[in-house]
Parts: sequence; C-alpha cells; structure tokens
Amino acid sequence: MTPPLYDELEALPFAPPPEPAPPITPAKPIKKKKRRGWRLWLRRTLQVLLVLVALLGGTVLVLLYTQFGARFAIKHAMPLVNQLFKGDIIIGSVEGQIANRLVLFDVRILDAQGQEAMVVERVEVDVGLLPLIKERVELRDVLLEGVTYTLFGKDKQVLVADAFLPEIPSTEPPSTEPSAWVIDVQRLALRSGRFLTATGTEPVL
Repeated sequence: MTPPLYDELEALPFAPPPEPAPPITPAKPIKKKKRRGWRLWLRRTLQVLLVLVALLGGTVLVLLYTQFGARFAIKHAMPLVNQLFKGDIIIGSVEGQIANRLVLFDVRILDAQGQEAMVVERVEVDVGLLPLIKERVELRDVLLEGVTYTLFGKDKQVLVADAFLPEIPSTEPPSTEPSAWVIDVQRLALRSGRFLTATGTEPVL
C-alpha cells in the first residue's frame, strides 16, 4: 500500500526541466578607425604647393616670353630704378620679349633738372638670361638708333654724370672692392646719332 504522502507528491504538478541556455557568441571587436587626418592634410598641402608652383611657372613664362610680360616688367621696374638716381630714365614704348629680343622706343635720360642728357629713338637688345644666375648681365647684341647725346647742361654740368648721381649720397667712403656683378656687352652698334656740346646748341656731329 502506497503511503498517502507519495500519492500527494505524485499529484503535484512539476515544471519541466529548463532548456539549456544558448551558447554565448563572443562580441566582435570594434575596429578602430584609422586616423587618416595627417594623410589628408599632407595631400591637400601637396596640392596647394603644386598649384603655387604652376602659377609661379606660368607667371615667369608670361613675363619672359610675351610682349605683355615685357611691358609689365619694365613698367614696374623703372620706378624702382629711378629711385636710385637723381635723374630719370623714361621709356616711351616696348616691343618684343625679354627672353628673346627686346625693343625699346623713345628712351630718354634726364638729369635732376629734367634736361635731356641722351635720347635714343630705338634700342634693340638681346639679353642672355642664364648668366644672371652667376651675377652676370650678358648683353649679346645691342643696337642704338637715332641717338642724341648732349654733353653739358645750362649750368655747365655734365648731364649724364648729373643724371646718375645717387639720390641719397652715402656718408661712407666709396668701397674699393669690385662689384660681384659683371656686365658683358658682346656687341654694340650705333646706326645713327648726333652730338651736342650743350643744351640748345647745334649738333657737332
């Protein structure tokens, strides 16, 4: 005979055994994004440098190999040159190219009082550019046409010497050291010209 206690236990509802837990899948490691900021900065910097080099190269080519560049360069260079002397150098017009053959028209050299020391109707010059790197100005071919040279001014001063006096006299004694720059005129030709002893006189030659 089964004890009543066992009958009561068998009558109780028992829960089913728990299901096994699913296997734990390890989480994928989060990939750190590579820092590409310096690469982007470097690429942009190189792009900017390339643009600047292209612009600089294009500007140099325009200045050296076009008539516009020659006129632009002389227009902005002459005021700087004239600041060095008491006189002035005035150029009427420009043709040609700096890198090939340059032609200047109506070139006038004036003294400090504005008197014409020299007038040249046409100056044709062929300048070598590469020697400039070695501090050498190479004028391979210079042709002067229609030159009028006046020796003395109204005050009996030598006009050319007066024109090229320094604007600000130096208080220091002149240096005895030769200049590092060398001017090499390989060929100079004068096609026509006149020589005046003084301003307002008739030409002697």
